[in-house]
Amino acid sequence: MKKYKFLLLLALSTLLSPINSYGFETISFQQKEITINHQINITDNEIFVPILLLADIFNFNVTHQDKIDGYEFILDNNHIQITHQSNEIWINGNTNYLNTPTYFNKGKLYIPLTDFLFITGYKKEEKEKKIKIKKDKKINFKK
Repeated sequence: MKKYKFLLLLALSTLLSPINSYGFETISFQQKEITINHQINITDNEIFVPILLLADIFNFNVTHQDKIDGYEFILDNNHIQITHQSNEIWINGNTNYLNTPTYFNKGKLYIPLTDFLFITGYKKEEKEKKIKIKKDKKINFKK
C-alpha cells in the first residue's frame, strides 16, 4: 500500500510541476518575469517555444487563421503571420525565413525562439535557469 501511495504522489508531483524539458524556469522581458508553464523543447541546439508563451512574454493576442493554416498577431506594430511546418514567417506581408521550421506538438504551434527573436529585432541571454529577452536592434519592416 505504501508503494502505491508513493507512486501516486510521484505521479501527481510530476503532473503539477511546471512542464519544461530544457530546464529553464523563467523568462524575463521589460522588467517582468514570467514563470514558464508551457512545454519548451530543444532540437538541433534550438529552443522551441509554443506561440502561447510568446504571447505571454510580448503581451499580444494570437488568432488562428484557417486561410493560412497558422496564426497571426501584432508585435511592435508589425502584422506577423506564422504557419505550421514551415520556415516562412510573414511580417507586414513580406516573407522572412526561420532557420528551422515550426511544428505542432499536442495541439500547440512551436517556434524556434532564437530565429524568431532575431527576425523581430530581439535577442536572448541564457543564464542559469533564466532566459532574458531584450531589444537588439531597430528593425524597419515595410508596411
